[in-house]
Amino acid sequence: EAMSLRRALIKIVADEIQTAGGFSAKTMSHLKIIEAVPGEVKFKMMVEKSDGNVYGTMHGGLGASLVDLCSSVAILSKCERWGISTDIQISYLKAAPWGTR
Repeated sequence: EAMSLRRALIKIVADEIQTAGGFSAKTMSHLKIIEAVPGEVKFKMMVEKSDGNVYGTMHGGLGASLVDLCSSVAILSKCERWGISTDIQISYLKAAPWGTR
């Protein structure tokens, strides 16, 4: 039962981010939570043309925003308060073309 309560909390947080508007809301609107346990939340999304760059792939800035937002939701699933990202390092191994899940 505690697990289902935590999942409900994660859904509420995701909904609040979308309701608040702004950049995080746009990013969150692309994501669907597929699994959630304390400290780990799995999302899925489809890379759309509006997420892209001139090369037909997902913009790297969106990738960084996804890391920031998704890790914040995962942390919140285990902790009871928000934190802030102070340092994010990303190594891009392969481009994600439009239409990629």
